Formats: sequence, structure tokens, C-alpha cells
Amino acid sequence: MVKLSKSNAPAILTELEELAAKLCITVRYVTFQKGDVPVRSGSCRVRSEPFIIIDRKLSPVERAEVLVVELAKYPLESHYLPPRCRTLLESTRPLQPA
Repeated sequence: MVKLSKSNAPAILTELEELAAKLCITVRYVTFQKGDVPVRSGSCRVRSEPFIIIDRKLSPVERAEVLVVELAKYPLESHYLPPRCRTLLESTRPLQPA
């Protein structure tokens, strides 16, 4: 089982960002402002285009965790993924009914 750590997170983060680009998903790092409405990192669509918005203040491990959760929602079977990324993404996916 692959675990994210301070030592491997930057490389995995880069691999996940490359996967997002292949899927035509824009990844943006922004600084969230404190306000009346709590905001968290995650995915959204703007004019039908998929985005993953990530808080710039998160550590590389936390950024990679957000990308794993969000990218696991997409069909990835036809894309090459490094084994460690595939393991992370598949372990995050919900089980499909038989």
C-alpha cells in the first residue's frame, strides 16, 4: 500500500497534476480568504469546464490527498498511471456494485 509522506508527496503531486492535465481538468492553487462562508478545496465546474481548486496553504501531502480524492471520481482505465498513483487512486474509489 502506498502512503503519502513528506518525502514522496512532491513527486506524486506532480504525477497527479499531469494526470489532471491529460483529463483536461484545470488545477488551481488559490489562497482562501476567511469569511462568512467556509470554503474547502475540491472540484467544481465553471462554464462546463472541470476545475480542482486547492488551498495554497495546504502542505504537499494535503494537496496530493485532495487531488487523489477528486481524480478518483473520473474514469482512469485508459490512462497510463505510475503504479503508486494508480494504487492511491484505486484505494480511494468507492466500490462499484457487482
